Amino acid sequence: MYQEIGLQTKSKYFSKSKSNFADLADFKFEKMTTDYLDIYHKINESDMKSILNFAIYLYHMR
Repeated sequence: MYQEIGLQTKSKYFSKSKSNFADLADFKFEKMTTDYLDIYHKINESDMKSILNFAIYLYHMR
């Protein structure tokens, strides 16, 4: 997750939002959730969304 989010504009999930500032919407959140649930199938969807929200905040927005 860190590596993928750290790629910023080069990430396959990056999709620049209309905001001039870093935003959660800069990443295709639903696609990330689906893909990471396929990899980490023991994590439920609600927890994965929480993890991704925090990871995007931590590695992209700060």
